[in-house]
Amino acid sequence: MILTPIVGLLNLSFTRSAVHRRIVLKEDVSLIVTLDPFQPTTLPRCRFLGSAKSIQPFQNLLDEKVDDWDAALGIVENLCTILGLELPSKQRRRAVQSLLSVVFVIVMT
Repeated sequence: MILTPIVGLLNLSFTRSAVHRRIVLKEDVSLIVTLDPFQPTTLPRCRFLGSAKSIQPFQNLLDEKVDDWDAALGIVENLCTILGLELPSKQRRRAVQSLLSVVFVIVMT
């Protein structure tokens, strides 16, 4: 029995803006989050932007705590826990809405 991947059957594609989000962590550090729309609860690809000195503490935390990722929690909650961040409620709400939109935006081709 040969199973055709669902992507092949539905002919889905995702725009760059649909799966990428930038989160400002500090004045000089940003995080680019790239979600897998087919596995939205798994650890997303994370890339830090900033000087090597500024991003090193965040990269170290992510490397050390990558096994702490909990698929039952949301993406923002997991990232905050792993990176030791506390987003203000308005910023947290905006980040949650932004990342949720990534999961649900699908462009049919």
